[in-house]
Amino acid sequence: MKKFYAFAAAAAMAITMSAQAPLYITGEGDAINNWSPDAPAEMTFADGKYTFTAELNSFKISTAKGTWDEFNAGCYTLEAKPKEPGTYNLVAGDANINTPWKGEYTITVAGDLSTITFETESQKPADTLIDCYIRGTVNDWSVELADLEIWKMETNATVTTVGTVYWFDCVGDKVIPAGSEIKCAGADWQGGINYTPGKYFDFGEAMDCAYNNGDNILIEEDYSGTIKLELVNGPFEPAKITLYETVVPHESAGIADITVDENAPVEYFNLQGVRVANPENGLYIVRQGAKTFKKLVK
Repeated sequence: MKKFYAFAAAAAMAITMSAQAPLYITGEGDAINNWSPDAPAEMTFADGKYTFTAELNSFKISTAKGTWDEFNAGCYTLEAKPKEPGTYNLVAGDANINTPWKGEYTITVAGDLSTITFETESQKPADTLIDCYIRGTVNDWSVELADLEIWKMETNATVTTVGTVYWFDCVGDKVIPAGSEIKCAGADWQGGINYTPGKYFDFGEAMDCAYNNGDNILIEEDYSGTIKLELVNGPFEPAKITLYETVVPHESAGIADITVDENAPVEYFNLQGVRVANPENGLYIVRQGAKTFKKLVK
């Protein structure tokens, strides 16, 4: 009889293991089906854990697939951003998971979905400036630099550190249309820059932003002004975003200290961000080369 019970217990365990719920993964890259919640890749389950190996960057894991609402309802995410390979706690939530840096990773998720482990032999990139862009429906969320270039934010920094400030003037062909959704983020969602304060904002208010949160900024009316991103605590950490109602001078270069390339073409815009071919008698936003500043024309 004991042998029967032992066999029955073993069989029950085998059934339980074979019936382990699937864990799906999707995100940036062909191996994980490029953000396809209805057709994600499935992680391998064996020995009480899920594993997956691929070129990884930004991704999501979920116990469900289908629409984004269905996928997100089953998602797990990180308690804290992984800055180095290792094991990190998972919590219920639909924020994207970013690897410590882009590369070939084996990720392992505990069977109870409590932890995720990152392993890689890909080298950590050198500590250089991380370019930041206005990303969203204005460039179809593209990862192609050709699509992002005109949306690149300006900075005087040479290395992305605590206190690095990025600026972007929404003028001319860079006025953001009503109905757009945007973020301030790196070209490949890596490097510790991926921020938005949430869907709604108050002009002129420096709003707190958690790194890699799932919201987008919703632009309800055509927007011509200056966007400022400040990495108060450096990349991967909480930051601040300010949207000014008009184009404003960049604090990193005071009005009296601005120098310009005298050979660069000069463009004038009114305070609503509309290009003016022949400015006369008034205050204008002037763009020459990489510099933008206010000028009173008499």
